[in-house]
Amino acid sequence: MISINSETSQYIRPEWAIPSPTQAFCTTRLGGVSKPPFNQLNLGVNAGDEPADVLKNRAILSECLPSEPLWLKQVHGRLVSMPSLPENPPSMARLRRMHR
Repeated sequence: MISINSETSQYIRPEWAIPSPTQAFCTTRLGGVSKPPFNQLNLGVNAGDEPADVLKNRAILSECLPSEPLWLKQVHGRLVSMPSLPENPPSMARLRRMHR
């Protein structure tokens, strides 16, 4: 694993064997604006944090990414959604078809 430190945040990039152009990384709680008990980089709108803080945290994260992410309404379960759906249903993961 490789830790990536920006000026304000820390991200962890796993060294996985995944096909190009797929990329993966994990955020830590460091570098955001959320106040306790959410402490810094909370990205979840359903956790009870201030919505404005979550939006600012997402903007901070988006500055480090090549494009805007597809945000999940994450739940614990078996449902996987597709980004082509018009709504964003609660799901555990989201798949995107790669056309070659």
